[in-house]
Amino acid sequence: MKAQRALTRQRQMVVQAIYDELLKTSEWPTFAAIDRPLRRRKIEPLAVLKSIPSDFMIPLRHFPQHDDVLQLTVQGVALCEGGERDVGSFLRIIRWAARCEIQGSPGNRVMVTSVGAAKVLRVSHHRNLGRLRRVFLLLQVERWGSVGSGWDGKAWTLTLDRDVWRFRRVMTLDQYLAANQKWMAELAQNDAPWQAELSPVYDESVQPNIEYVDTALLDKLISTASPKWNCGKLGQIVGELNDCYMRDNGLAAHALLRTLLDHVPPLFKKNKFSQVAEDPRWSRTDRRHMARLTAFVEQADDALHRQIARSSEVIVPSVADLPGRLLVNRLLQGCLEAVTPSGRQ
Repeated sequence: MKAQRALTRQRQMVVQAIYDELLKTSEWPTFAAIDRPLRRRKIEPLAVLKSIPSDFMIPLRHFPQHDDVLQLTVQGVALCEGGERDVGSFLRIIRWAARCEIQGSPGNRVMVTSVGAAKVLRVSHHRNLGRLRRVFLLLQVERWGSVGSGWDGKAWTLTLDRDVWRFRRVMTLDQYLAANQKWMAELAQNDAPWQAELSPVYDESVQPNIEYVDTALLDKLISTASPKWNCGKLGQIVGELNDCYMRDNGLAAHALLRTLLDHVPPLFKKNKFSQVAEDPRWSRTDRRHMARLTAFVEQADDALHRQIARSSEVIVPSVADLPGRLLVNRLLQGCLEAVTPSGRQ
């Protein structure tokens, strides 16, 4: 699935005009707000608006009127210049909301607020109210597990439903769209007997609280490292690694952890992981942890590159063969310290 599917030039300009107004006012613009400026650029928005796919914009139900509000989807915002940060904030808030929902008291609806969201994004609530408002508008437009919302002009609240758990591991827009598509497909089959096979999302054999890599720690790392470092691939590696760990996909998990170790050395101003492990700024205990991760590199290479043999005894790695979660999360903590101004650098 391609989250960044291209639009024609005129459609792109209309979508960008809508987002530019959203950036200026932190409110969805009316048709009147973009109509005349676009016509000055020789673009007829009436013709273009009705041709924009619903993947990128909420369709209008009638011929556009002066005060009609124009709303983009998160996929539409992703196509816009400057939209990457709002999309990233949207994904991080959804992951955080999923953790809040599963940890809530039994029998009670769980609510999250813009004050909590500001802490997750590591920004001042008062100084970044516009950004928080834009994320709120996207959360209202998208279907992800919210069943109610409120805005008093100074802060917002969202009431969560159990379905937000479906999005607990979405690190990228593609992963979010895939999870949403799967959910919609399941809803389309809601006439199936109740005894039908459970979705893996709610399978009682799955232990949903166990993550191999701490995504809350990852969120802090991404927030601190951006925009100096592009953490898109890092987020995807960790998201897929956690998914493989939860599903006991041992071979894929080995490949992804090996990829993670190759990916992070530049954060320490190093070229390869063995140099990271030898950094004298690690504590004695952490240096032993990093040595064990260095040893894992050889194990992963063996698992990935050992060729087929005639022997009937083939050893396939499982997630139980991975280094302990503590080691990997300590590495992530070291990455966070390395990109923090008062940290290793």
